[in-house]
Amino acid sequence: QTRQSKALQVVIEAIANTSGLEILRIITFDFQGCGESGGETSYGNYYDEAENLETIIQFAKKDLNLRIIGTLGHSKGAAVVLLHAAKYVDSTPPFVINLSARFDHSETPEGRFTPEMMASLNEKGSFVLTYQQKPYIITAEDIRVRNSLDMTVVKNIKNSTKVLTVHGDADNICPVKGAYEYDRLLGDRHKLVIVKNAGHSWRHTSAEIEELGQTVVEWIKENWQWAIENA
Repeated sequence: QTRQSKALQVVIEAIANTSGLEILRIITFDFQGCGESGGETSYGNYYDEAENLETIIQFAKKDLNLRIIGTLGHSKGAAVVLLHAAKYVDSTPPFVINLSARFDHSETPEGRFTPEMMASLNEKGSFVLTYQQKPYIITAEDIRVRNSLDMTVVKNIKNSTKVLTVHGDADNICPVKGAYEYDRLLGDRHKLVIVKNAGHSWRHTSAEIEELGQTVVEWIKENWQWAIENA
């Protein structure tokens, strides 16, 4: 349920409280099969979610008559906005904001699944993971697809798109070294900000929360005129 992400809530509040950015309208949504959205989800469906994002962008443009300034995601959602920008080049907005995206998906994070879950996976080919009181079936194929995800495709993001990455150096979920890989691949169109002592969820200290909101707002304001001209 990406709408429930503390990181997104912090940034939304910071934007709403910033003079000069009041004209921004922020659309939040749950990907398919998550939160209040119908359909089905899966562990490795990053490109399905990128397609969800493209649908929202086209709806906002055509039905709501809005100019799209940027996309923003946290954790898996951040990887999705990057993959969207790499695939849907013609509709990518001027800004893409990545909060704590994983770069290397080749291995399942240690401790993510219990020994009982892994035993069920080996014996039955699947197991049930309950997240926020909702059951999700995870299959061996889901894990294979996720582990084969290639984030080097971000190099295909068009040069006229500016990308901001904000990552905590104490992130024990998505290693901070991945943020440096994004910086290497994206080059001059990318700005990397590493927040000292910040974790993955952006909820532990008031200092990291404040720095996250301030970093995103300052970057938007710094590039505001350019975004308006290119939206």
